[in-house]
Amino acid sequence: MRDLARDDAALAALQPADRALAMRLAMGVTSAQGVLDQLIDHYVKRPSSLEPRVRDALRLAAFEVCYLDTPSAASVSQGVELVRSVAPRAAGMANAILRKLAAQERPRVDAARTVVGAAADSSEPCDVAPEELSLASGIPAWLCARLLDERGSQQAASLCACQLEPAPVVVAAHGLRHRAAELERMLAEADMDPQTVAGLPGSFVLRNAAPLAASGLVEHADVAVSDVSAQLVCRIAVDAAPGDVLEIGQGRGTKSLLLATACDAVHPRSIVGVDTVPYKVRVTQRRMREAGLEQTVSSLVFDACGLDEPGL
Repeated sequence: MRDLARDDAALAALQPADRALAMRLAMGVTSAQGVLDQLIDHYVKRPSSLEPRVRDALRLAAFEVCYLDTPSAASVSQGVELVRSVAPRAAGMANAILRKLAAQERPRVDAARTVVGAAADSSEPCDVAPEELSLASGIPAWLCARLLDERGSQQAASLCACQLEPAPVVVAAHGLRHRAAELERMLAEADMDPQTVAGLPGSFVLRNAAPLAASGLVEHADVAVSDVSAQLVCRIAVDAAPGDVLEIGQGRGTKSLLLATACDAVHPRSIVGVDTVPYKVRVTQRRMREAGLEQTVSSLVFDACGLDEPGL
């Protein structure tokens, strides 16, 4: 989804705040689609009769009504207009459904999130129902029941409490260009309020990520935007195996930059990345030139399924 959004001209034309809201809605609806459908269908006489575009519009509106901090009057009004834009005759129905969601379902969601949040913060097992976990997280109730059985209330609640929250923005320094302290100063001067990630030198959570796009730090490869798990995988991979690196599914080169930094910290080595999409390979090649890594990282159009062919 992020690749589609990145290349969408209409989305790119939006102001940063509007673009962030659009992505928040899209990602939220994708994560909570099943629960949103249950909430909507409860107020529809014949759920199977909803046109796909009307259902999509109602899902977007229902997520904003039930899970975001937009005032109810505004989110209902916006939702009605969204439905009207795809099916004018359905606007009245949308108004009735969204008003009921705001009046009856939003309080249920808020109550479930309170219970789940308390369970996540508790050091002792506590009572939390699969339905509460489901409402708070958008995860199907049957899967929440499995989580409770296998992980217990505290771990299940911890997983569900943050499910619909936007992921933190984490950046990793181009370690061959900037020391951690230098990058932290640059981020702080750009008003991004960086917080060091424990155990990952040169990695920072940005508590104010809004200035990042305009800072030029990503564009000029001073930093790579990457979640903590991806950074850890790159470091573990480099530590686990000596020799040169083959990166399959190189994409746009974020992990290539992370791997190059991790490799240099252990022992300099070459990285060969392959991807089946020529456009992504060209993007990676440009990023590696900008990062000064064109002699270290190679990018090739190649399908790794053919690695076992004779002569390779």
